[in-house]
Amino acid sequence: MNTCSRAKVELNFVGCLPPNDVDIPAYVKCHGFVSKAQPEGYKLLQTLLRKSHFLFLPSRAEAYGIAFCEASALWFTIVNFICWRHSHCSERQY
Repeated sequence: MNTCSRAKVELNFVGCLPPNDVDIPAYVKCHGFVSKAQPEGYKLLQTLLRKSHFLFLPSRAEAYGIAFCEASALWFTIVNFICWRHSHCSERQY
């Protein structure tokens, strides 16, 4: 019996919205860009972070990595694909 198929999961997608022609599963919640500078945006991000178990950040490159610092401060497991040293990355590595 596959018990994983019964797991209740929710994926909160923050940062941008997917294209209109993409079918989004019911468990995916798209929030788009959320500004921490706005009180409602800050509150939403805090709520999402408190309810989360890990951070998935599929960036190809990150200039500083503040999202990693913030997630680490909350003891999240971080799942990512990133190249920190831009000069040592090539398209083949992606």
